[in-house]
Amino acid sequence: MARGDTSTAERVAKAIRREIGRRCLSPGEVIGTEGGLAKELGVSRNAVREAVGRLRGLGLVESRQG
Repeated sequence: MARGDTSTAERVAKAIRREIGRRCLSPGEVIGTEGGLAKELGVSRNAVREAVGRLRGLGLVESRQG
């Protein structure tokens, strides 16, 4: 991921939002696991967890324990 003034979690949230748009996901579809997204994006699981929390707060995703 590119470095800048934006936090890692913010960059991850933007990347997940782009991926959601690219895949044209329907409500309820899985975007991936924390571990899978972390590996794919080259970041920590904590960054993914924080990003998903931000997206959840915006009503864009739901998280479920798997």
